[in-house]
Amino acid sequence: MTIEPKSESAPSDTVKDEKVKGWQAQAVDGAGTAVRAVEAELALARANMEAGLRNARAQVRDARVAAGEGVRHAATATHAYVSENPWKAMVIAAAAGLVAALLFRRR
Repeated sequence: MTIEPKSESAPSDTVKDEKVKGWQAQAVDGAGTAVRAVEAELALARANMEAGLRNARAQVRDARVAAGEGVRHAATATHAYVSENPWKAMVIAAAAGLVAALLFRRR
């Protein structure tokens, strides 16, 4: 039976422990760096999405204003035409109603 002295195994265990602690520290540093990089990319993506949302809202608002102006213009033109030609407008409305009634009656 041979007994190995403890003094020789102890330093190698200490060296191993130090290496493991060093690797753990590197892993933690690397994870922290990765987390910061992901956070930065998420912040950039969020800023881009918010800018896109602002642009979309502005486009919808502009389209709604343009549609409202178009409807107002059409209503004004229709009112002016009906005021100038009331009998003609009634004949056109009656003809449109007759065509609609004939189309719905067929089905």
